[in-house]
Amino acid sequence: MKKVISFVLCFAMLMGTFCLGANALSIEASTDELNALFLDGEYEGMDCVYYSPVKTGDTTKYPLFVWLHGNASGTEPRRQLKYRRFCNWASDEFQARFQNAGGCILFAPRSNGATNSWSEITTAHLKRMIDAFISDHKNNIDMTRIYISGYSVGADMTWSMLLAYPDFFAAGIPCSAITPPTTSEVSKLCDTSVWMINCDIDFWAGAKTSSIKPVFNAIKESSHRKDGVRLTSLSQVVLANGNKQGSYQEEHYTWETVTYDMHMNDHVTPYKYATTIDGNGQAISFENPEEGVISWLSQQTNHKADESNGDSGFKSFFNKIIEFFKNLFRIFFS
Repeated sequence: MKKVISFVLCFAMLMGTFCLGANALSIEASTDELNALFLDGEYEGMDCVYYSPVKTGDTTKYPLFVWLHGNASGTEPRRQLKYRRFCNWASDEFQARFQNAGGCILFAPRSNGATNSWSEITTAHLKRMIDAFISDHKNNIDMTRIYISGYSVGADMTWSMLLAYPDFFAAGIPCSAITPPTTSEVSKLCDTSVWMINCDIDFWAGAKTSSIKPVFNAIKESSHRKDGVRLTSLSQVVLANGNKQGSYQEEHYTWETVTYDMHMNDHVTPYKYATTIDGNGQAISFENPEEGVISWLSQQTNHKADESNGDSGFKSFFNKIIEFFKNLFRIFFS
């Protein structure tokens, strides 16, 4: 009988492994295959695409990563998935890099503005959209790990969201923001981790590394988490395959460093022409392929968000009471 039970268990494990492998997609999958993992949604009158690692019966609390497209990347549904292979983040390899959860929910809203720009969408509108999405997935989202990133005009909106809701986001990654915030504005981000990514020779004056350096210096001066503040400067921009874009705007495309997790498309070589320092002046290297943007994000939390959530605060207090009595029981009866 024991042999039969052992056989059944082994068979079940084997089938589970097979099913997992059948549903999984490697980073080597095509763009179309990885994009197909993203679902369509609509919140507050704006459409979006999202990826969720949540499985049936899954009670894991996953971080949420919000990705904001740039100009001309939101003219039609799902267009925000077309450029720079953001779909990499839905791959098995990238999902596994998220520590403490082994995955991350990805959320990419699309600006429906007439000019295809976030300038027509208020921060309050976008926040309501994010809140509505969170409400639909509240059982599986870790409110202390809400991250936001965007490129070009999406980076401008990233800054706007960080400044409007500094107690909501644990970290932000603005890439080539055309209009960076002022040094006085960022003083409120003392408890928020920010990684700025810019090019020295960007054709947009506001997006040049020289334009963002004063902001970086201001944040690191006031920050309570200096190791959570980073600046990446690219002396020039190449695609992840090492080739140039072939456009005069190519030096603006720094966000591919994020979609490839700070490595070239061989997923081993650190991204070329990039220099990164943190708020302590420490140089950051990416010789380990698994140490990139995702590794950094996994270290960033915002417990203010948890404290402001009544239910989460109560649960935290209740869990502490339970742990106290467990320890008391061990003392007297162990």
